[in-house]
Amino acid sequence: MAANPNFVPAVGSSRYRNIDFTPPVDVIANAMDALDAWENDDLFDRGLQSETDVARCRAFAEGRILSQEDLRVSLAWFRNNESTIRNNPSWETDGRNWQNWMGRGGEAGLEWLIRVDREMTAQDNEWKQSVFFPPTISSYAKLATPVVETDENSYYDYLLNSLLIGLFSTLVAVLLGTSTAYGFSRFKIPGGKDWLFFILSTRFLPPLAVVVPILLMYRQFDLPDTHLGLIILYTAFNLSLAVWLMKGFIDDIPRSYEEAALVDGYSRIAAFRKIILPQAMTGMAVTAVFCLISAWNEYGFAMILNGHGAKTVPVFFLGLQGGVEGIPWNTVSAGSLMFVVPMVVFTIIVRRHLLRGVTFGTVKQ
Repeated sequence: MAANPNFVPAVGSSRYRNIDFTPPVDVIANAMDALDAWENDDLFDRGLQSETDVARCRAFAEGRILSQEDLRVSLAWFRNNESTIRNNPSWETDGRNWQNWMGRGGEAGLEWLIRVDREMTAQDNEWKQSVFFPPTISSYAKLATPVVETDENSYYDYLLNSLLIGLFSTLVAVLLGTSTAYGFSRFKIPGGKDWLFFILSTRFLPPLAVVVPILLMYRQFDLPDTHLGLIILYTAFNLSLAVWLMKGFIDDIPRSYEEAALVDGYSRIAAFRKIILPQAMTGMAVTAVFCLISAWNEYGFAMILNGHGAKTVPVFFLGLQGGVEGIPWNTVSAGSLMFVVPMVVFTIIVRRHLLRGVTFGTVKQ
């Protein structure tokens, strides 16, 4: 069977069960020395500069690896620096990275990396020949940890930001759009057609063309890196779509229903609330889906107007690029699936209204 070039093998406890990941004695000894130097604050000599470095060193000192995915980082570094390590032994003593002190494990440490790299590659190639692979949820668990140590937010924090910003901006846009569309549909407003065209024309402008003035304005009101800032922005850009969609739905609601309610003593607001809104619910569901999709997938403003506090999932995926081990496709796949689930759930909830909304107005009374 031909290999599938798009296949991404799973990484789990059973993925490489036939490979011995036990570090050699020389690597264990050097790890113990490095850990001892770190505990004595001799950072330059052994180079343990972060919590991950220390955790990795402790694992080697205990005769194990931190994780299979973490070991991939070591293998990627080794492939890029093998000639430097072998040809210039003094180089290892001058660096600060954990790989440098591991290189001082001698030939045994290097041969161990070569063996593990070869066996993992062979196992990957074997699985690429088949559609069967051992399932794992390790990538979903990895989403709970920050991508970089300087970032306090995990993927699920970004997903929560997307949910809050998307749902609130959609709710406000649909409510304001429905109220505005009702006014244009039921009342004679001077220049109404011109106003409707002006509202629609806001969709013609590329959003990123106004990002600089919006950023300057937001700084005056301390709105950058806040949920409120993106909610206001997404509401403003989705409002024109909501007005035009809802005007079409409200135009198709017979005026006789509303007029009968007014004759029975209903106020204009009561008639709108008890007569128009129930009839327009299908249109509101359709409009909400389009507005939520727009806010859910937006990337430019979420990237430029935020630091870390209110960034959304599309920005999270950008942070997965540029690592020494390459793009973590397992994490990307798991995150993409989690990103799609809320939209599928929302669509299922409003599915009854969607079909009625699509066919609404096809039969005139």
